[in-house]
Amino acid sequence: MSVPPSSQDALLGGLLCASLAIYLTFLRERSQGRKFFRACGRPAWLKTLGPHVFSVRTDWGPWGIDNPEPKHLLQTWEEINRMFHVASAEQEPQGKFPLISAYHSISVPYNTPNQDGHAVDISWSDRETIAEGAAPGLAMFSVIDGHGANSSVADLLQGVLHPSIAYAIAQKSGEDNHPSPEEIADAVKSSIVALDKDILAAPTQLLAKAPGVVSELPNPSPTLLQLLPLETAGACAVTVIVDAVTDKLYVANIGDCRAVAGWQNPVTGEWRCDVLTDIGDMVAENPLESARIRAEHPHEHPDDFLSASDLAPRVLGYLVPTRSFGDATAKRDEETMKWLEERYGVKYDELKKPSVNPPYVSNEPEVIMRDLHPESGEALRFVIAASDGLWDFISSEEACLLVTAAMDPARHVQTEDRPYPNGPLPGISEKTCKGTWSFEDDKLATHLVRNAVGRGDKWETQRLFSMKDNGGRIFRDDATAIVVTFGERCKGGNTA
Repeated sequence: MSVPPSSQDALLGGLLCASLAIYLTFLRERSQGRKFFRACGRPAWLKTLGPHVFSVRTDWGPWGIDNPEPKHLLQTWEEINRMFHVASAEQEPQGKFPLISAYHSISVPYNTPNQDGHAVDISWSDRETIAEGAAPGLAMFSVIDGHGANSSVADLLQGVLHPSIAYAIAQKSGEDNHPSPEEIADAVKSSIVALDKDILAAPTQLLAKAPGVVSELPNPSPTLLQLLPLETAGACAVTVIVDAVTDKLYVANIGDCRAVAGWQNPVTGEWRCDVLTDIGDMVAENPLESARIRAEHPHEHPDDFLSASDLAPRVLGYLVPTRSFGDATAKRDEETMKWLEERYGVKYDELKKPSVNPPYVSNEPEVIMRDLHPESGEALRFVIAASDGLWDFISSEEACLLVTAAMDPARHVQTEDRPYPNGPLPGISEKTCKGTWSFEDDKLATHLVRNAVGRGDKWETQRLFSMKDNGGRIFRDDATAIVVTFGERCKGGNTA
């Protein structure tokens, strides 16, 4: 049956509207925090068994964990604060990079060992050239969220991600010229893709070609065998790059980490939360990402590579992110994996489905650019980069409001016994929300993690951060955040 052109247009318009509505719903839900258990107040799933012991119900929901109420030893409030102190850091460039006033970082583990990581690298000219007004160079800040059987990919990225990006940018430079913003963005993207290819190629190429180095040791070399853990691990990462030469902020994101910026209008004093992505979190439940994967595999049934697990779709039944470093099980062909299994005993994830036409997970990042001194005159006050261990509990808007409030004590207003930043807090129902926001931390990254996971509630903070490996992974993950604050030269108006 043929459809008249007018009806076709109407049908197409309806489909586009429906798709847009689904995507906007996804963005709103992701912005508001990704876990269904983030309702405020004392959770029903925590039960006090004594002054120093509590249990957690894990027999509800889709998980069906065998041990329905694992017990945890309650840490004291002093122990919790000591953990925050040890996990956090604060640095100031001390005038060597005038655009940045300070940066704060924290990485609070749940897993043992911590699968999150972070890296900070700042390059600058000498003080004399800075005094003459010369550009000081690049600053890079990365948050890395590892996953899989081990933390090998995340550990590797902490040491090689920034040098790889810096090398690619340098390759674009001439003797007397700095790369253009477009060239830098292209260099960042290509270096991340190349680094992931290197992570995948190293184990197979070296183990297949390299003979034993020392005759007294077995062949292949025991040192080369240490590359094998890369086969069963992966990592997401977000990298923030501040370039004083091009006067640009670059953000490269691959996976479900996220970066947001806080801007202030110097005239009105109003603040704006800028989520630094056009795609959204790169996860299987993102309609844009699931549509991309389907388009890349037109001859396969979507149920073969996108399936529901727990509460959200997953790639091959087990991977939440749709873009990442590593994750060989979603990128390698079946023949190579079989060779590694038979020859070297690599144990791939039992949940892995056959890779008919890999890759199913992309290594291409999204790269976003912003002017450090936009024509609007807005002042860039801070950038937050964090793993999903933070964003599972807090929205982008809430994070910006909490940082602005911590930077400006006058914004600590009191409303119905709940101090919080001016303006509504998105994504929180007044009917279910009780407690307070905490303002006891000087370090902004620590301030964010304490409020995101514990919501300022001392009782809940103690218990959530006391949970160890036995059942607590349902409720929280490793949480890592970096907050970069900007100085006078970024307070609005183009200084060029």
